[in-house]
Amino acid sequence: EGFHRAAALLVSRGVIKLEDMVAQFEPLGDEYREWHASRFSELKQSVKKIGVVSLASKAGDDALEAPVRKAGQTARTIELDTKPFRQIIGDGDQRLEFLGHLLACGAWDEATLLVRHLGDHGVRDVAACESVGLALCAILDDELGDGMDRASLSERSLAVISLLGPHLHFDLRVFAKVVALVSGMVGSDGKGNKGKEKKEMEMEKEKEKEDKDLGLQLLLRTLLPAYNLVPSNVAIANALWSDVLSKLTYPERFRLYAEFGEVVADSPLLQASEKLAETEARRILRRVTAPTNNKDTKKTMRPIGRLLAKVAHANPFVVCRQLLRQVMGMPGMVASISESLKYLTPMAFDVLTFSIVKQLSSGKRKLKEDGVNLEEWFQWLSLFTGIVCRTQRHVEVTALAQLVANNLKQSESLDLLVLKEIISSMTRISPTVDVSNQQLDALAGSQALVQYVVGEEEGGKEIGGKTKDPARVLQRLLVALTQGPKEDQLLLPLLLLLAQQKTLITLHPPSKHLKLAAELVDKCQEVTMQYVEFLQKSLSPSEYQALLPSEEELALDYKIDAEIVMQLYRPLYRPILRKSFFCEEDGEMMAGAGSSKDDGTTNNAIELNSSAEEPAIKRIEEQVTKLAPGGAFAGISWELFVCFWAFELPDLRVPKARYEGTLKQISTSKRNLEDDIASAASRGGGQYGGGQQAQQHSTELPLEKLRAELVQLSTLSEVLPADMNAQLANVAEVSALFERASRLWVGGAVGCESSAAREFVQHCMLPRLLMSPKDAIYCVEFLRRVHMLGSPGFRLLLVLDRLFKELAFMARCTTERESINLGIFFGELMWLISGWRKKSVFDKECAGSEAFKVKDKPLTFAEWTHLTASWSGCLFEVASSCMSGGKTNYMEMKNMLLILNRCTRVYPATREDAEALLAVLRPISNDDPREDLKTLARMYCTSLEMSMRDRQMVQTRHEYAGGKPPPRPKKAAVPPAKKDEASKADGKPPPRPKKGVESNGARRKTKDAKDATGAMEKNDRKADGLDSKTKGDNMSKRASRGGKQEAANEGERRVAEKQ
Repeated sequence: EGFHRAAALLVSRGVIKLEDMVAQFEPLGDEYREWHASRFSELKQSVKKIGVVSLASKAGDDALEAPVRKAGQTARTIELDTKPFRQIIGDGDQRLEFLGHLLACGAWDEATLLVRHLGDHGVRDVAACESVGLALCAILDDELGDGMDRASLSERSLAVISLLGPHLHFDLRVFAKVVALVSGMVGSDGKGNKGKEKKEMEMEKEKEKEDKDLGLQLLLRTLLPAYNLVPSNVAIANALWSDVLSKLTYPERFRLYAEFGEVVADSPLLQASEKLAETEARRILRRVTAPTNNKDTKKTMRPIGRLLAKVAHANPFVVCRQLLRQVMGMPGMVASISESLKYLTPMAFDVLTFSIVKQLSSGKRKLKEDGVNLEEWFQWLSLFTGIVCRTQRHVEVTALAQLVANNLKQSESLDLLVLKEIISSMTRISPTVDVSNQQLDALAGSQALVQYVVGEEEGGKEIGGKTKDPARVLQRLLVALTQGPKEDQLLLPLLLLLAQQKTLITLHPPSKHLKLAAELVDKCQEVTMQYVEFLQKSLSPSEYQALLPSEEELALDYKIDAEIVMQLYRPLYRPILRKSFFCEEDGEMMAGAGSSKDDGTTNNAIELNSSAEEPAIKRIEEQVTKLAPGGAFAGISWELFVCFWAFELPDLRVPKARYEGTLKQISTSKRNLEDDIASAASRGGGQYGGGQQAQQHSTELPLEKLRAELVQLSTLSEVLPADMNAQLANVAEVSALFERASRLWVGGAVGCESSAAREFVQHCMLPRLLMSPKDAIYCVEFLRRVHMLGSPGFRLLLVLDRLFKELAFMARCTTERESINLGIFFGELMWLISGWRKKSVFDKECAGSEAFKVKDKPLTFAEWTHLTASWSGCLFEVASSCMSGGKTNYMEMKNMLLILNRCTRVYPATREDAEALLAVLRPISNDDPREDLKTLARMYCTSLEMSMRDRQMVQTRHEYAGGKPPPRPKKAAVPPAKKDEASKADGKPPPRPKKGVESNGARRKTKDAKDATGAMEKNDRKADGLDSKTKGDNMSKRASRGGKQEAANEGERRVAEKQ
């Protein structure tokens, strides 16, 4: 070192020429080039051996032996320093040591000539020598001084930074200075240009652009590589993020990260840093296990998360790639991995977002080879993406949403899964698709009731822990989708793309398999409903209205289906309808609703109080009529169309029984919790042991958890009664609105009843009942309300008849979710119809009703019974046709099984149909090679057998249609001679008569006489009409033939007396 320093002093003072001094260093000439190339090759080989375990190698074989580790994994055992690898090319080189002393002496010109000479001999990274790197850092420190702007960056400073490259990490104080300098270069927003002339402003913008480009190059070539070579320093990571990276847009940052990968590929030292970090990350992640519960996950992953964070502070790129590799390759590790991320820096989360985007857009196959099922890595990565978006606020949600939007533009519908997980996780809005028959009534309740009854099973347990502040997470998603200028915001584009995607999937499916296309359609419907609910929940009414284009633009310009358009505008129509159909003073209906007369003039049937409301209702009329084919409806009015689509199930029905049952259940749970809290408090933690402080810490968490749950239940017990009362008032108001508006629902033209039924089924019932279980029940409840109101011209029988006829078509062209909704609808509809099949109910609710008229004549009970039997037979024919297709019509069989599984409480109505269906389905449940069909068939067969046992069914279809039940077959008496012959054939002697008892012949004569007498008495009872069941059937038959009402009443009286 002394020789090199003396030589540098002599050269700097001109005593000796630089060329003469360099010629004294060994090796000389071309030998030096070869020597340096060998050292560089040795460095590459050492980097390749990092993390490689060879069982055949011996001690001393490797150029760089790994240090001996102690047992266990702690922060001290983590090896991230690249100094041993840097010394391979930096130490032992006399020319580099001489260069370091030249720089220290201030001989900049001579040092520059020597750098050029070394470059000619293949030496590119002169700052790898520690003395050179430290000397360059000292020079740069003097050059920058205290200035933190672009003016303090001279040409010499840029040359020094270029020579340093990634070795700026030698002096972290100078590193911080460069960070501050680059921050001023990339963070200029042009605010100082206000008030200047246009030419000056353009020149300033051009200069700012040049400064920003230079700052980005310094960031790419110097700051990021130097940060990667720092073993672990969270302060440097935070400074680099807050001062520089956070001022860039996410496309600029992600472009920078992608280019940085190319920089790493050209530098063996950076590769060594990545491989060291990768080895440590793998060693840490090997300790991650699948969680048993949320508490154990947090406890186990806390120390692992700290170790992982220390590695990520040094090299977040490698750690994030390794995390994703672990998530995609190890099923069930999503919760554990997401729990280990809480100690990462904001920069690490930004790099994690970039890694997720890179992985999703890598072109890796997302479908399995069968072309139907999604790859597991894609499913786990989507789930992980949703969790980190919810739990970590530094994740760039905008970038992920933009990726999904770009893929949807290209009809890549598989990425709907990513958007679904993000929305479900961040908004806690879960579509109610898997609802049991016992939970259907809860869908008519408030949001709190639905969340308690249905959400506990579907979405009550969140993977990765529950969100402490759901409203804040919801707002964060809204901010992410409204970030940037208005033309770059994603709030409306995502809505339009989702609304169009269902049609695009149908026309351009991603696979030839119909099953995959059906699943994607279902997923698209779920995500669309989630997103619409998110918008309506997070935006104010004025903001929501300003966001949406007009109904005409949505339907005609963007080609969005009418049902989605009406779903979007539903919350905007409701207040207008309430104000339009009621008067503020006396509550009477106003004249003027815009219903058309036969002569083509417009009759204003609803008057508006204020001039502000009249344009609103007129606008609804104009926009809605454009959604109809040909611009107008022929049978139904636009008022019926709007009233049907503007309201939801809680507006028509109040599940009082479910409210009361839930409150009783909550009361019981509260008492149990209070007992548990008292018991835990009385124990005082003594059962845990370990001293008073340990006991207090052990009992604190369970007690706090129990108390929090008790507070939650107490709040719910106060909310539910208030919700029920508010819903009762709302239902009463909507009922009054329907009553006032019902006379405008069907036009008054002659013969419009048939077209009204057709249009109502086509434009209202069918699109909505397929959307969700809640909408399916709403359709049935709406029909019941229309029947109760007796709307003029509305023929319910025509609507029902058309629905049952459309079943054969719908069962063959619906998806899995739509089939479930269809089954729920027909189950509820047939339950409603079965209630009207009781004569007392029919006479009270249906006889003489406007909805039960056929050609202006009221329907009789016998005709109604026969009509419902024909509908039941239609359903049986459709089911039999779908089930008898064999292996060619998989979708038809599956759809029909899904429909039937939802109708077992009311269908089939006869044992004849039930036994016929069982005969068709038993071969499928036993021998079908398709496991999903076999499972569905077994489920239905079991449910149907239980229903046949518990439910009273008539025997035949003829009896269900009101006909007389068939007589029971009599048992044929076996002659005694044949009995004796049978006994002899079996080898048994005939029984002998006992003493004192009459013989077999006498007993036989007595028994024959009794049987004859009983048969005569039974025939007499039948003849006299005393048998209750037969008498009732006779009366039904007489009623069906047009008998008098008095005969029917007399028959019912006799049946009641007999019972």
